[in-house]
Amino acid sequence: MHRQSNFYLISFLSFWCLSLLQICHEFESFSTYLPDIKVVVFYGGVNIKIHKDLLKNECPHIDVGTLGRILALARENDLSLRNVRHFIFL
Repeated sequence: MHRQSNFYLISFLSFWCLSLLQICHEFESFSTYLPDIKVVVFYGGVNIKIHKDLLKNECPHIDVGTLGRILALARENDLSLRNVRHFIFL
């Protein structure tokens, strides 16, 4: 699957970190059938530099994150939400 940098198909947003981790786990379980799809999870309490590096190196198709962390990454222009096709709020 070819895609552009900073081009996300789906963005999951939630206040609860546990629900985000469960969503990420479910997508990872599909990796047998969708090996080219990359999913990353972003939440507070983790050094934001780690998340910035993930965005640069992994180029995920699906991002899962808390509202605060997604907003912080977007404000610093590390995460572009321009091309997101679906926002899902939990």
